Amino acid sequence: MARSSKRNGQPLEVSSRAVEGFTRLAGLSIGVALLGLIVFVFGEVIRYDFVNLDDPVYVRDNPYVQMGLTWASVSWAFTTGTAGNWHPLTWLSHMLDIQLFGADAGAHHATSVVIHACNTLALFALLWRMTGAMGRSAFAAALFGVHPLHVESVAWISERKDVLSTLFWMAAVGSYVAFVRSHRPRHRAATTVFFALGLLAKPMLVSLPLLLLLFDVWPLRRLTLLPPDLAAARGVVWEKAPLVAMAAAASFVALYTQRSVGTTASLVQLTLGDRATHALIAYFTYVQQMLWPTNLSAFYPYPSEAPPIWQWVAIGASMAAISVWAVMASRRKPYIFTGWFWFVIMMLPVIGLVQVGNQSTADRYTYLPLVGLFVLFVWGIPEMLSRWPRARGMLAAVGVALVLGCAVSARQQARVWADSETLWRHALAGNPDNYYAHGALGGALSEKGDVVSAIHHLGEAVRLKPGLPEVELDWGVALARQGKLMEATAHFSEAIRLDPGFADAHHNLGLALAQQGQAKQAIEEFRNAIRLSPELVGSHHSLALALARGGSLVDASNAVQEALRLTPASPVIRCDF
Repeated sequence: MARSSKRNGQPLEVSSRAVEGFTRLAGLSIGVALLGLIVFVFGEVIRYDFVNLDDPVYVRDNPYVQMGLTWASVSWAFTTGTAGNWHPLTWLSHMLDIQLFGADAGAHHATSVVIHACNTLALFALLWRMTGAMGRSAFAAALFGVHPLHVESVAWISERKDVLSTLFWMAAVGSYVAFVRSHRPRHRAATTVFFALGLLAKPMLVSLPLLLLLFDVWPLRRLTLLPPDLAAARGVVWEKAPLVAMAAAASFVALYTQRSVGTTASLVQLTLGDRATHALIAYFTYVQQMLWPTNLSAFYPYPSEAPPIWQWVAIGASMAAISVWAVMASRRKPYIFTGWFWFVIMMLPVIGLVQVGNQSTADRYTYLPLVGLFVLFVWGIPEMLSRWPRARGMLAAVGVALVLGCAVSARQQARVWADSETLWRHALAGNPDNYYAHGALGGALSEKGDVVSAIHHLGEAVRLKPGLPEVELDWGVALARQGKLMEATAHFSEAIRLDPGFADAHHNLGLALAQQGQAKQAIEEFRNAIRLSPELVGSHHSLALALARGGSLVDASNAVQEALRLTPASPVIRCDF
C-alpha cells in the first residue's frame, strides 16, 4: 500500500514502511525523553543513604537480607511475616542487591530507579498499544514517571515492593492484551504467571481482574455497559476466574499476616462508620494532592477528630455523582469510565476500610491508581477542547509545561529522602504537630549523637501522642548514650508495658541491666527478645557475652553459633569469642 500526494506537479509516493519507520522513530524519541525525565528527577538518589523508616528492618539491619541469596535467606523470604507483609519476591530483590552491590545504599536506590524507568516505558508502550494514541500515551506515562506523589515509591528503598510489583502488573496487562488479540493460550498463561509474581511482590495488585474488565470496556472494547451485552460478559468474566481465585488467596494471606503481627486496627479502635468516613476523605485528599502536590510527607497522622458531617457527605455525594456520570458516559466516552474506576478500585485495598498502620494516607499508595486519573484527564481534556481549535493548538505546549513543572517539583521532593534527618525535618516543616516525625527525627538525631536535640523531639512526640512504645525505646536509647542508665531502664520498661511483644525494647532493657550489673535479669530480657524475634543478632551476641561472664560457657557457645549463623561474616562477634 502507498499514499500519493503531489509536489511541484509530480506524484510523491510514501510507502507504509516509511510511515511505520517514522512512527517507530517517534516512539523511540519519546522513550528517550521519558528516560531523560526520570534521570533528571531521580539521578541524585544514588548518593542518598538509608532512612530510619523501615530501611533498617528491610535491608540495613536485617540479617537474612544481609546474607544475600542463600538457601537459608530464600527459605526465610517465603515464610516470614516480618514488617507485617508477606512479599517474598520483594525480599529476594533486596537480597539480590546485597549479593551484587553489598550494603551500598546508593546501589539499592539505583535499582529502584531503574525499575521505575522500566515501568514508565512499559506504561507508555501499553497505553499506545491499547489505544493507538501515541501522544496521549506519552503524556500519561510522563505524568506517571515524574509526578511528585510517586517520589516516595521510588526514592524510599523499603518501598521496592511498589515499583517491583508494578513491573509485573505491566507485564500481566501486556500479556492480557496479547491474549485478547491472538487468543493464544501462552499469552493467557503469561498473564497468570506475571500476576502471581506481582502478588508475591505486593498483594495490593489483587484488583487486577477488575481492572482487566475495565480495559475490556475501554480501550479493548470487548464489553459494553449501555446497553449491556450479557452473553459477551459471561465469557469475559469467566475467563478471569483463575485470577480472581489468586487474588482471594493473596488477600487472605495479607490479612492473616497483618493481623498476626498486630498492624491492623480493630473495630473497637475504628468503627466501620469511622473507616467509611475516612475512606471518603482519603479519596478526596488523593485527588487534591494529584492536582496540587504540596506539603507532601513521609507520614500523615491519622486525624484525632472526626471531620464535620457536611464534609464527608459532600465528598460522598460528589463521588457517587462522578461514578454515575462515568457509567452513563461509558457508551460515548468510555475512557471516563475506565479512568475513574481504575482509580477508585485500585485504591480500595489501601483506602482505610482495612486500616493498617497509623497513617491516614500515604503517597506510595497512589503509584498505580493515579494512572487512572491521568488517563481520564489526558483523553478527556483534548476532547473537551475539540470545538476550540486555537485552544487545542496550545494544549501540547501547556502539557509539556505541566510535565516539566511536575519534574522540577518531584526533583525537589526526591531530595527530601537524602537521609533520615532531612526526611523528618521536611515533614515537620509541613506539619509541626506531626508526632511520628518528631519521634523519628529524635531517633535519627540520637543515632548521630545529638542526644539533647533528640530528647527534645522525643518529648514532643510523647506530648502530642502519649503511649508510643517506639518513642519510649528511642528515648531510652538516647538516655543510655548519656550514661543515665536508670532513666533509660524506666523508658525501656515503659515501652515493654505498652507493647509486651516489642523485641527491641527487651533487648535494650537487657543491655541497660547488664551495664548496671544485673546479669540474671539481663539474660532473661535477651532471651525474651530472641523468643519474640529470633533474627535479632544483637540479642544472641549479648546473651552469649552475659552467659560467658556468668560461667555458662556451653550456653554461651550455643548463642554465639546462632549469632554467627545469622551473620557469618561478623568480625565483632568473632573477635569477642
